[in-house]
Amino acid sequence: MAVADFYQTDSDAVGTLAELRVAAGLSQRNLATQLGLSQTAVSRWERALARPTEDEISSYAAALNTDRRAIADAIALTAAQPQPPGGGQERSPGRFLLTKSSPHLIYDFEDTDGDVDLSSPQSPNMDIRAMFGEPSMHEINLINRYFLAGYFERYNHLQRRCRGTDEDSTVYLIRWLSAYETANPEDHARDRIAAMLVDSIEAWSTGRAPGPESALPTGERLASVSGSGGCRDC
Repeated sequence: MAVADFYQTDSDAVGTLAELRVAAGLSQRNLATQLGLSQTAVSRWERALARPTEDEISSYAAALNTDRRAIADAIALTAAQPQPPGGGQERSPGRFLLTKSSPHLIYDFEDTDGDVDLSSPQSPNMDIRAMFGEPSMHEINLINRYFLAGYFERYNHLQRRCRGTDEDSTVYLIRWLSAYETANPEDHARDRIAAMLVDSIEAWSTGRAPGPESALPTGERLASVSGSGGCRDC
């Protein structure tokens, strides 16, 4: 199966226990109420700290309107998940091994529906959408295999797609490197700079303030945030 095929919405798609629950439109509390259990029990299952009994798996499948096999697969997938790159020790800047030849991955956050598109300027065929909003660890692992590089060996750019209130106004891309990928504390200011640039979109689109001048081949204008130094392409 091709990498891109994995990201097509499919009612039979396998996910972790948490992803199946979210896809069913249930909160942990909602699911726990249906199962007659505590929310803590559901939370422990989703963190692979405990496993449902055979009877609980049957009730689980009924609550999510799926079958026991889907729940069993989700349990196995949940147990196989590594520590997310956003948590605890994994955030340490020293863990990132970036070089000039490291692959780039752009997480494009869409304001309208919360979905995240992923692309890479180095891999034109890399243009996919995460199944459940932000990419799951299962999806990130697949991306790592696609790039032959792990999360800590590639640049992970965050990007916001913005325009003014006029639907015909120029589209601006605010792109910055994750603050946790630098050992320089001053570079953490890039988050504040990016937020400032997003707020400037309306002024740019109406000509009240200068913005990025060079357009990409697609017509959008890119503003790259270079840490505490400010906006690099404005």
